[in-house]
Amino acid sequence: MTLSRQDTERAFAKHRAIHERAAWPELADLFAPDACYHEPFFGRIEGREAIRAFLVKSMTGLEAWSFPIQWVN
Repeated sequence: MTLSRQDTERAFAKHRAIHERAAWPELADLFAPDACYHEPFFGRIEGREAIRAFLVKSMTGLEAWSFPIQWVN
């Protein structure tokens, strides 16, 4: 499936807003229900809810950190 430029920009804006708020549980909503996420240290995480749990667990305690997006192509 190919998205239009407008749809792609809308999806990117949604991702960036979630990222900038550090709303990690919401980030999981951008994954398909049967998504697989490969994290180099933790390995393969399967399914949206497992990804959500991983994001919450791995990012807890980092609320004061910032994760700036420094470059977009």
